[in-house]
Amino acid sequence: MKIYKGKKFKIKKYDSIEKIYCCAYKDFSEKELKDNSIEINCLDSDGKEIIMDWKEMKLNYEKQCIWGFIDEENVINIWVKKGFKASFETLLYFFGHEIGHRIEFEKQNVKGYKNNANIHFKEERRADKFAELCILVYQFAKEVFDDL
Repeated sequence: MKIYKGKKFKIKKYDSIEKIYCCAYKDFSEKELKDNSIEINCLDSDGKEIIMDWKEMKLNYEKQCIWGFIDEENVINIWVKKGFKASFETLLYFFGHEIGHRIEFEKQNVKGYKNNANIHFKEERRADKFAELCILVYQFAKEVFDDL
């Protein structure tokens, strides 16, 4: 059964957070990140713009243990911290979130949303709803499957 009728999704794995970050944000080089010579505008958990240097940003990613993005070609780019044993639910959440960016959002034709903090924050929360749905569906399916 095929539900999604758009482009097929692919996965690309990265072995370092620097490599995937430079792929997502082409303005930065790995050397700049390693030299900690840049400041990064980002959003806190309340959607407020803050500035971090790369060391702070990298620490946040390492605490998460998993980070990625979906590109314009529907390639889901993913980095997982070495040694991190991601649970099935963690991976479902991650992939649900990234695929969620493609559902309906592409129809809105919003260009450059990463440069607009308000739109970016709303889009990230919207994608989280798809991730939460994935977890809920998994929990229901597991409950029924376990009873069979």
